[in-house]
Amino acid sequence: MSEPLQPGDELGDFQLESVIGRGGMGVVYRARQRSLDRVVALKLVRDDIAHLADYRERFLREARVAASVEHESVVTVFHFGEQDGRLYLAMQWIDGEDLRSVLERSGRLAPERAVAIATQIARALDAVHARKLVHRDVKPANVLLRQHEGRERAYLTDFGIARPSEAEEGLTQVGLVAGTAGYLSPERPAGWSSFTRPSATEEQADDDPSGSLV
Repeated sequence: MSEPLQPGDELGDFQLESVIGRGGMGVVYRARQRSLDRVVALKLVRDDIAHLADYRERFLREARVAASVEHESVVTVFHFGEQDGRLYLAMQWIDGEDLRSVLERSGRLAPERAVAIATQIARALDAVHARKLVHRDVKPANVLLRQHEGRERAYLTDFGIARPSEAEEGLTQVGLVAGTAGYLSPERPAGWSSFTRPSATEEQADDDPSGSLV
C-alpha cells in the first residue's frame, strides 16, 4: 500500500496544496495543475479499493461518462486516470462553501433562497441523468455554494463515480447500500448496483433526497 500523500507532494501534473475533505472513498485535496497553472479539487481513491481490477475498470469507465456532463450547476470533471497506482479525479475548484456548513451556521434558509438552490440542483440532476449516471448521495455536503455574477450559484459535486460494491469492500452485511442516512430515498433500501443506464426508480432515488436538501 502506498504512503498517504501530503500537502507539498506531487502526483503527475498536480501539486498538492492542502487537504479539503476526507470520506469513505478517499481524500480530496486542493491542488494546482502545473501545466495549465490552475487550481483544481483532486480526489484520490483509497488504495485498498483502487488496487481492485474490476473496481478500477469501472471507475475509469464511469469517470469518462461523468466528464462528459456539461451543466452550469454541475462541478466539471477536468481529468481522471491512474498515476503511480493511484486513481484520481481532477475537478473544477469552487471557491465557496458547502450547503451543510451554511445550514449548520445559519439554520433553516429563507424560502426564496431554499427554492433557488433546490431548483439549480434539480436541473443539475437532470443533466446527470441524461448522461445515464446516478448520483446516489445527494446531500448538503455535496452541494457547493458561491457568489457568481451577482447571484448565488449552487453546484452538485461528488456524483456519478463508481463506489465499491459490497464484494469489493469485503462487506458482509445483508442489504447494505451506498449513501448517507437521512438522505436516502424510500427506494434505496431495496438496493441496486449499476451506475450506468439508470431506471426510473434509480433516478427517483436521486430526486427524492434532493427535495430535503434545504
